[in-house]
Amino acid sequence: MSTKQSETHLAFRLPRKNVSGRILIPKLYDPDLKAAEKLARKHFELHRLGDLLLPGSEGSRLGSWIRREHYGTGEIPYVRTSDLVNWRIRPDYKKAVSEGIYNSVKVVQDVREGDILFVAHGTYLVGNVAVVTTAETKLVLQDHVFRLRVDPRSGVSPLVLLASLSTAFVRRQVRARQFSADIIDKIGERHLDIMVPIPAQESGRVALASAVSKVITEQDAARNEIASIASLQSRMTKERAESNLGFQVKRSAL
Repeated sequence: MSTKQSETHLAFRLPRKNVSGRILIPKLYDPDLKAAEKLARKHFELHRLGDLLLPGSEGSRLGSWIRREHYGTGEIPYVRTSDLVNWRIRPDYKKAVSEGIYNSVKVVQDVREGDILFVAHGTYLVGNVAVVTTAETKLVLQDHVFRLRVDPRSGVSPLVLLASLSTAFVRRQVRARQFSADIIDKIGERHLDIMVPIPAQESGRVALASAVSKVITEQDAARNEIASIASLQSRMTKERAESNLGFQVKRSAL
């Protein structure tokens, strides 16, 4: 007597009616994700990401493509996928653009404090997130990064969403929704269908937002301390007496 074998990501059946948007990529329908979702619902409210954001491009928008010749023309951060680290925009960003380039895209990009940045294209970086703080609103986003904005009517803090998007549950969904396009993976508008775990109780949301806020504050303090030390080291280097390790030579002495 045969028994029905349990379905896993290694082998499962999918009724034709359950095919979404004519997508025939198996990982999108991974039954393990359904099992994880069922488990998550026991402890959290699950919300579709798109339902937590403002409608249309105000809630989710890609950055702008900038020509390479504009790199290094100024000091405005050009935020790329590799610049989102540990919930923040890395302070030692690699590319910067001019004030003119920033002014040409700032209205369209409309980056504000509390916005969430979400890597849209890449490979292992897809799904990485960071929050925009008060000091970081003057920037230019690369066209491989989404700018997400929470709808105030959702009742969810951007800091809570930041933490929720970083969970293994969400990252697994991201991997299932990112598909190869040429040489790079893209998630497209499929990120809006990600189910995000949110604490069911208001007290849980407040506690989570407070914990994330504390982390951001501590990061700022550490960054300021590092910047202060780096600045001091730079001054010491400039003021150091000449030696065989560093000295100037007049042109006439060559």
